[in-house]
Amino acid sequence: MPERIDPAITEQDVARMTDSGSFQRGKRYFRSQAIINPVREGNRLIAECIGSDIEPYRVRITLGEKGIADFDCSCPRGGFCKHVVALALTYIHQPERFAEQEPLEERLARLSHEQLASLVKIMVERYPSLRALIPAGSQTSPAPSEHVDTEPFRQQIRAAVNQYVGYAERGYQVRGSALQTVCHAIHSQAQRYAEKGDWANAGVIYQAVIEELCKAYRKLWEYGESGEAGSNLVDAVTHLITCFEYLPDDDPLRQQWVQTLWSFIVTDMDSGGYADTYDAETVLIESTTAEEWQNIEKQILARLAEKGNDWYRDHLLDMVIERYAKEGREEELTGLIMDYGSPLQRIHHLIRMGRVQEAIDIVIREVQLNRVHEVVAHLLEVGAHQEAVHLMEHFASQASERDAHTLSELYEQVGLIDRAAEIQKRYLLAFPSLSGYRHLRRLCEQIETWQKERESVLHDLEAQGDFATLTAIAVEEGDARRALEMLELEEAQKDPERPYYYASYENLRLRVAEVAEQEFPEEAIRLYTQLAETLIGYRNRTNYAAAAELLTRVRALYSHLKREEEWQRYIAGLREQHSRLPALQDELNKEGL
Repeated sequence: MPERIDPAITEQDVARMTDSGSFQRGKRYFRSQAIINPVREGNRLIAECIGSDIEPYRVRITLGEKGIADFDCSCPRGGFCKHVVALALTYIHQPERFAEQEPLEERLARLSHEQLASLVKIMVERYPSLRALIPAGSQTSPAPSEHVDTEPFRQQIRAAVNQYVGYAERGYQVRGSALQTVCHAIHSQAQRYAEKGDWANAGVIYQAVIEELCKAYRKLWEYGESGEAGSNLVDAVTHLITCFEYLPDDDPLRQQWVQTLWSFIVTDMDSGGYADTYDAETVLIESTTAEEWQNIEKQILARLAEKGNDWYRDHLLDMVIERYAKEGREEELTGLIMDYGSPLQRIHHLIRMGRVQEAIDIVIREVQLNRVHEVVAHLLEVGAHQEAVHLMEHFASQASERDAHTLSELYEQVGLIDRAAEIQKRYLLAFPSLSGYRHLRRLCEQIETWQKERESVLHDLEAQGDFATLTAIAVEEGDARRALEMLELEEAQKDPERPYYYASYENLRLRVAEVAEQEFPEEAIRLYTQLAETLIGYRNRTNYAAAAELLTRVRALYSHLKREEEWQRYIAGLREQHSRLPALQDELNKEGL
């Protein structure tokens, strides 16, 4: 048993290991006692966390000398999620809740065969889904000339998928945790073969996992649960590629695995292209024999002959282009691209061949403005600067005000900064925004005209009555006085008939309050309390928690001003006013208010 480790871990350490949203949600889970059945086995913390699934998520943390060495959760998000945060905070603040146990492996090792069999029987009766993990038939090592029977593994995956679909069809909110358990168990079986150097048998197991998950992927995707299947699918593909690299070129399994990798790529494309297929594509392009590639190429060309979206076609054709380039088939490559390529693929190929005018003709006929920057970059790369400028002028003559920002970026790309700034200013006044202001500032600073243009833009925005943008600009520039003035003007003209307006307006008030804290603390207090009271009016715990966080800032400002008594009167009055909102009172208590 490894030596016990009790590292000093703080909330700040936990916060650094995740994003702020997960940390705050995990903190709320900890406070609401969502962690149940916490156990410590050696240096592992194991528990369940009550979440949005019908069953609690399984959470695990492994402690190391420097803190948290490893972690895992059965939720779909994975990573250092809110459930892991809740477990870590439970360890920090309530270590006495963890029941000390010997590691599971040591406890099981002391049981007899009969005791183990009886225990498994009890577990399966209590949790019928575990039956899928028990291999059907013998799982002894196959003879050297045979491959392991993968049918039991396939049945386990199908059972887990059917269980998930059954829950989903009955309207339960459920995650594929059984699928995760099954895939993990099958992976362990495959790894035993891999550790012995039996890459063929490890590979056929991963092949089975990939093929079964590909069959089920669309159904899981339709029910909104393709994430967990996708992560297991990518994991199996990664391991299959490793096995593939160890097979000799004449092994008949290679052709099967090439087809399996192709099936994975197609499944991902047909489902929207969310998985990482790069490694699988690289194997097909770089590591297949001529015979193996020929079979894949036929399937790619058959799909290219069908109608489909440009991204799908571009992606498939890029695979063939890379393979042809690798084999030096330049003449065939041109015909392939001109026959099957998207407009951009044909354009880029023509530019590479020096047929620039033909490429530009296609751009003008078939390419939308938002994709022209790719062509301009390629023209500049080959020294066709004048042609790039002429192309820009063509689009500028037809562009609307809404296209002005894109045109500005393109003019900047060809080095015409003054023209880019002129067009960006036009766009900013037509569609005011802080990001548009930043873009104009960056352009004007390059040609040293910013001070003049800044005054002009601020004057024009004020004349247009766009006080929201002017407030955001003042916050950006750290001008608290002007931010407060512009916010007051914006508040005077806000439209109560625009309900979508309020979220952005409240965010603007928050940013003004933050910039006003040092110079105008009284105004910051006013804005923070207004925001907090607005959030309380929404009547839900999430907004109560956000309001409580804002009120901690108010308390700090009153303390800085040495007006603690005024703060006490305010918070007492607020509590009294909302005495019938126990959830709010609870959130205020959590923040010590």
